[in-house]
Amino acid sequence: MLTSEDRNEFTVAEVARACNVSRTTLIHLEECGFLKPSRVNPVTGYRYYDSNNILDIGRYKRLQSLGFTRNEITDIYNDREGSREYVESKRKQLRELQLFINEYDLSRAHTKEPVSSLLSLPEASCYCEDISSASFERAELTSLGYYEKVISSGFRVIPEQPPIVLADDWTAIASHSPSGCHLTVCIPVIPDPSQLKDPHLRFFPGSEAFSVSGFGEYSILSDLFSHFFTELSERNLETSGPVRLIVLNVNKTAPGKYLYECVVPVKGHPVL
Repeated sequence: MLTSEDRNEFTVAEVARACNVSRTTLIHLEECGFLKPSRVNPVTGYRYYDSNNILDIGRYKRLQSLGFTRNEITDIYNDREGSREYVESKRKQLRELQLFINEYDLSRAHTKEPVSSLLSLPEASCYCEDISSASFERAELTSLGYYEKVISSGFRVIPEQPPIVLADDWTAIASHSPSGCHLTVCIPVIPDPSQLKDPHLRFFPGSEAFSVSGFGEYSILSDLFSHFFTELSERNLETSGPVRLIVLNVNKTAPGKYLYECVVPVKGHPVL
């Protein structure tokens, strides 16, 4: 924040021209509580703005360019009722957008290297089932059949959220361990109050997370997990939950190839 010694005052006309906004916009921003002039002349009613006001106008224009409405912007910055829930919905949207960008870049061969991200995971409730199989590939096919079990059990699935796969030892699975494959498949659901005590139901809190994505056949998993754990260590990230694997078939013209995303909740690091 600038000190009073650093501040210079500007007229409405000067600010409107310099910031490329209309006088009407400035008045509306004041009326809705987002912008407060540094001074109003009590005799003439003329408004004067300072450098901090210009920064506020910049924040407004930046959020406006992202699609926020004036009311949404002012509600957020005044912490009005419902604003936190609205920001959380945007946080979830950001996560989905990041996943889409990773899908696009990797599946279209825009990059062959794994794509890493620091992102935000929304909270999730999932119907979880343990699977034992001779291989990950076979377990993966088996897991798709659990949608039938989930739906027949009366749960409402969340089709826009892909299943989460958990394992005690991803390194062993990725390296084709001869001992077989032991996984937990978690399908996102919306439980009714009567279903909250179902033993298959598991809740995952929202958190910051580290993610590495790669595209290809099952054989890429070994290198992908190696890259994932190496970068996790190099970034000195402290995990706060189990490593998850998300598998998406994103390219119908390349059967047998999938987008694999390794993701783990982490502590104390901002989303970039």
